[in-house]
Amino acid sequence: MSIRSERKKKGFTLIELIIVIAIIGILAAIAIPNFLAIQRKARIQADVETGKNLFDATSALIAENKIKQPLKEEKSNGKTIDIFVDKSKNNIEANDIINYMQNTPIPQSVKNGYFAVAVEWDKDKPNIRIGIFNDKNNLVGTVYPSLDLK
Repeated sequence: MSIRSERKKKGFTLIELIIVIAIIGILAAIAIPNFLAIQRKARIQADVETGKNLFDATSALIAENKIKQPLKEEKSNGKTIDIFVDKSKNNIEANDIINYMQNTPIPQSVKNGYFAVAVEWDKDKPNIRIGIFNDKNNLVGTVYPSLDLK
């Protein structure tokens, strides 16, 4: 063999490089949507965990009588108290929850959203629901005790 024929055998051809790049592109096209779906699920799960913490904080504050049951005449059909956990609102119960949690909870699945705690008394027993509102004050869904995000 001559030196010239040995040089031709070294390296990759242009076609081989194009095929490898095409395969990498196909794999990336398949993997990126799956990765984005996994990220979305992780954000929702983080909001569920925050909802559980808000639920526990609200339960503790009700037990400490910092969130009070409405008067009997006000709650003939059950009374709902909405507590928007947002520092910009001037809400004593919300501030108690934020102080109990030591920070303002921020939803991960909704941009510029905030958590809301709804407490409804049914025959002296509080039912607590945690929801997420968007920046237009529309309910996006509930995160605890049941998950119903839209």
